[in-house]
Amino acid sequence: VGGHFDVAYALTPPGGGTSEGANDDTSGSTVSMEMAQALASREWDHTVVAGLWACEEEGLLGSAAFVSHLPEGKSVKAYMNFDMVSLNYPINPPPGYGPYDLSIATAGAEGDNLTMMNEWIRQTIDDDMAFAHTSNNEIHWASAESCASDHCSFFSSGYATFNFFSAGGDASFWQEWHSGTDNLDFMVAKAGGEEELGDGFNTLVWTSFNLFVHVDNTGDEFQGRWFTS
Repeated sequence: VGGHFDVAYALTPPGGGTSEGANDDTSGSTVSMEMAQALASREWDHTVVAGLWACEEEGLLGSAAFVSHLPEGKSVKAYMNFDMVSLNYPINPPPGYGPYDLSIATAGAEGDNLTMMNEWIRQTIDDDMAFAHTSNNEIHWASAESCASDHCSFFSSGYATFNFFSAGGDASFWQEWHSGTDNLDFMVAKAGGEEELGDGFNTLVWTSFNLFVHVDNTGDEFQGRWFTS
């Protein structure tokens, strides 16, 4: 599990850079640490690694270095990436904001393995967590390979990835992206309060934790592209 802890440096488009980066990507770093804490409380069949990646904004350099320097004989069963995930289910957007859709993209696997990943998401969202889709809180999952964040370093090497992303559907997202307005006060205002913001983070932690259980409970019947190619 992981997210990047660097922020957009000065003059980064489109907003000119930020010193705080509450959404991009303090949010993802926070979820990664919460996940690590939750996972550390139990025994698992697979080793758990939590990464806070450097230099994502400069070209995914931190995660790429990790993937290219894995210990000999070690591979990655699956990687979960969290980037710009402040605003999502079940936050009810205040007037003028939203909708806050949660999107999960799968990559790095093929055939039955990729189908299995998408089915795990469906089971998690619809059955295990029983999230109610609304016009303000749609949840989408699909197979998509985009190199917009650190999951690219993993799926490009053939490892299965789940990428969590929830930018928010209102125009203010594009105004705050890589800008000084990407700060905690603005995120709280867009969520309608600190409690609502926390509810959205809880969704991410429980969803990703549940997905982790699905991955951990599978043996060699589930593998990323590196194994099957």
